[in-house]
Amino acid sequence: MKLTFQLLLILCGINMTAQTNITGKILDKNTNAPIEFAEVILKPSDSSVLKGGITNSEGKFNITVSPGNYELEVIYVGQPLYNENLVVQNEDIDIGIIKTDNSRALEEVLVVGRKKLIQQKIDRLIFNVGNSSKSSQGDAIEVLRITPGVRVKNSNLSMIGKGELQVMVDGRFIRLTGLDLINFLNTIPSENIARIEVINNPPAKYEASGNSGLINIILKNAQPDSWNAMMKGTYLQRTQPTWRATGIFNFQKDRFSLSSRFAYNHQFININNQVISDFPEERWLVNNPLNIETEGYVATADIGYQITDDWEIGGQYYYNGTLVGIDVDQFTEVSDRNSGEKIRTIRSRGNEPQYPRRHLLNLYNKVEIDSSGRNIVLNLDYFKDTNPYNEKNYEGVSIDLESEERKFFKSINQYSRDVTNNSATLDVEYPLEWVDLDFGGKVSNLKSDNDISFFNSGFKDEPVFDNQLENTEFDYRENINSLYISANRSFGENWSAQLGLRLEDTKVDASSEGSDINRNNAYTNLFPTFYLSYKATENSVFSLNYSRRIERPSFFDLNPNLYFQNPFQAYSGNPYLQPAYIDNLELSNVYKGLVTKVYFSYENNIFGEVPLPNINTNTTLYTVQNYIDRSRIGLSENYSFDPVDWWKSNLSLNLNYSRSSFDLESANNREGFNSFLSANNDFELNAEKTILGGVNYWYSLPGVDGIFKTKARSSFDVSLQFLLLNKNLNVTLRGSDLFRDALKQRTTNINGVRQELNSYFDTRQFWLILTYKFGNQDIKTRENKGGNQEERNRS
Repeated sequence: MKLTFQLLLILCGINMTAQTNITGKILDKNTNAPIEFAEVILKPSDSSVLKGGITNSEGKFNITVSPGNYELEVIYVGQPLYNENLVVQNEDIDIGIIKTDNSRALEEVLVVGRKKLIQQKIDRLIFNVGNSSKSSQGDAIEVLRITPGVRVKNSNLSMIGKGELQVMVDGRFIRLTGLDLINFLNTIPSENIARIEVINNPPAKYEASGNSGLINIILKNAQPDSWNAMMKGTYLQRTQPTWRATGIFNFQKDRFSLSSRFAYNHQFININNQVISDFPEERWLVNNPLNIETEGYVATADIGYQITDDWEIGGQYYYNGTLVGIDVDQFTEVSDRNSGEKIRTIRSRGNEPQYPRRHLLNLYNKVEIDSSGRNIVLNLDYFKDTNPYNEKNYEGVSIDLESEERKFFKSINQYSRDVTNNSATLDVEYPLEWVDLDFGGKVSNLKSDNDISFFNSGFKDEPVFDNQLENTEFDYRENINSLYISANRSFGENWSAQLGLRLEDTKVDASSEGSDINRNNAYTNLFPTFYLSYKATENSVFSLNYSRRIERPSFFDLNPNLYFQNPFQAYSGNPYLQPAYIDNLELSNVYKGLVTKVYFSYENNIFGEVPLPNINTNTTLYTVQNYIDRSRIGLSENYSFDPVDWWKSNLSLNLNYSRSSFDLESANNREGFNSFLSANNDFELNAEKTILGGVNYWYSLPGVDGIFKTKARSSFDVSLQFLLLNKNLNVTLRGSDLFRDALKQRTTNINGVRQELNSYFDTRQFWLILTYKFGNQDIKTRENKGGNQEERNRS
């Protein structure tokens, strides 16, 4: 951090600025003929030297200026034709077409400019939502369904070639996952979204943790002295019904802004898990249905205040409290592999109550150094994640079908956690005349305290009533300090390059009372990023990028907490897990509505859950290990087009070949293809565009995933949407996975035991959604970016 401030003091004395191109075209309003020799002048707000140019025979102009605030004026033969205030940052600006009549007043000038649907920048792909079929329909989830490189499958978001996905809104990380994240994105109307930035390989500014991509949802600019609100209710029918209600209020007055959100959710999910294990002499068929009920609240408040034109402060508070109840009714059949005769049954019933709570507090400070785009942003973050009551109780009976002998068992696991993280993040943007610089750093201190009590009876001749719990503790400490610098430069009109480097120093201390776990680990890593972009034609842009990433285990994976579902199945974390490292290389081309990517990744020391069967005892331990080295090469295509005016279509294809080697006994290396297809179609069913239909389908072919072979999966979805009351009332009917084809089926062979794992996550769903918006619909409040996103994700 001291080095960062020293660099800042040095750079503040350099009076050089980045250069930005301003282009456009002047046409006569009556004849559409280009106006040649018109003067185009840019007047800086600081009254310094004017910049300007003369239009050519096509009416075009091109002016190069430094970032800042300007007034653009068009003059022809001494007569003013047009003026406009411009805020010039680090990106080139295309004014578009200015149509004017030199005999008319200024207010009759019409500016016509339209951005491309898809644009390729040096380190990200830009999807301009305003030019898509979703610009005035639905919500952020509907927009993400047709965003190149992004997958929306049921209640999960992912990125092609990455799997995981992190979401930002206006540069602020969203701390939610799964259904909570989907529910949040459902509250962002599509007409409030200006563009979506798809960042496959995040630059050095972002934490190096996780092999995940980023999407940044940029909202439209706010109107001063305005407010809006939205109420949303959802009825969702799975096996059992779910209710959700959300209220949002946004307000902006003068220099003050407020954004608040309150959501209530009461849902039921039925998950069916089945595991078939073929031991040498016995086949074990385990059916493990889970009935999950959750009820909880989410509340957020985001406040911002513009102290001066150059100084903004703000803060955010977030709370999430959920009561979770899980009922388990596991039934196991054991049969003789030779005769097929059933020889034993095991019945295990249990419940898992828990009450996780999450508090987040962020304070931020943003200072504009000057009008050239130089600024400093400081984020202070506090994060607390507690689960004071997490219990797993199981008891049951095993019956020998030949002798009718009964054996009883019981297992109890009580677990509480307290995770606290404090962090400070400093980011500096400092454009110079020949290069644009970003640099900064982060300090993060985290502690996780876990109290564990457990009891496992094993098989007993009588029902078990006396429970003597054993107690232990697991304490985890982690400090991560990082610095980064990134430089971006353009070479002529067609080439640009960006080079970044992030240094992260990590110290880990893990210990467990009552055991021999005592782990101290320290490591320092450099994470380079590189981007190269070439604009071949007006409609074709090539991009090459490389990044190195680190994936740290979640705190749940590190926790050695051991619990049983029956005497033959146990689950445990692994405090000795090491981080994994990933190298990513990608070449892409954007040609109009077609996005083509060729990618390669190498993952070293990847960790994941592994079923470890024991052929001597017929037991299985599910634990987490570093056991995979994997390389993957792939091709993805995404095409957006309009077959006819009322039909918008988005097609996607992803094909990759992976090769994995395993550090597991008796586990063979695995290689093979994976492929994924999707088609999203939107239909405007009336001339007023107030009745909309949708038909979506995705199909995942058989493939490989680590130690598993996977079977084909698919989903067929339909929707019908009505926009009423001047499009303020949205009524949506939707059906997902109508044919129940999204069953997840995998097979593996470890220690000479073949296992088949089948899971169905209650994905056949029917929705009724009512959304009503009122107030000023153009509002957008300032939303800050927190600095401890990695720690929140891992918790």
